[in-house]
Amino acid sequence: MSSEPQFIYICQNLQVWWFDDDGIPNDEGIGTPHRLCKVGLTDNLPRRLDEYNNGNNTGYRLPKPFRFVFGMRVNNMRAAEARAHDILKSMGRHCSQGHKELGTEWFYTTPEIAREVFESIREEFDGVFTASVEPRPDRVIPPPIPTFDVVREKNRRVGLMSKKDYMEHPNTSVRDPEITFSREWRGWYHFLGMDTSRFPPTKEEWVRVCKEKGLVSRHQYELYDGPDLPKNPRHMYLNFTKNWNDEMGRPDEIVW
Repeated sequence: MSSEPQFIYICQNLQVWWFDDDGIPNDEGIGTPHRLCKVGLTDNLPRRLDEYNNGNNTGYRLPKPFRFVFGMRVNNMRAAEARAHDILKSMGRHCSQGHKELGTEWFYTTPEIAREVFESIREEFDGVFTASVEPRPDRVIPPPIPTFDVVREKNRRVGLMSKKDYMEHPNTSVRDPEITFSREWRGWYHFLGMDTSRFPPTKEEWVRVCKEKGLVSRHQYELYDGPDLPKNPRHMYLNFTKNWNDEMGRPDEIVW
């Protein structure tokens, strides 16, 4: 493996197009046109792109020129490229059958889609984005704020089970999710991607089940170890207060 900086990158062929027909990629001219994109690897990004742009033979004899979009410096370019290719293939965006002369690294993708794919593997490969063929600090592209669904799916895969788990996890990227994702927020259990299908869906239903089981005090509830009730109802139900007796309709105040 070379000791030089390693990159995976995306560039566009300025002469070859694909078309997006409501999410279905094709090369038959149906839908919105996009430049065909290559996802490649190199340990010498300036030289590689100079070879493309100047028409040198590099791999396949391809229509020139190319336009570099962005790259990501990684700690293992071959593994990172393979992961990016696998993700794009799983999305049905591999175009080798449509453009056989272009080889295996070409995809029906856009810079926006490729950015999401690169971002999904960035942590795994210590990725640093760059908008230049030289990874100068002033051209480094900061990672975007991930979407709610992306963070939630990541939480689910990691197996986080509480707010404390999330805040203490070393790869937590959004420190104030209740504010950042205020529009999507439905509670910590939902945000962590936990399976809540076995729990009462509303606080009112939860109160009814607790009373049926005789769990009318915080102490009784903490002793209960059944799988049908959440360990921390405040993290399950948005309108849950800190006063246990307010929730249960009891007069004596015991703070949750």
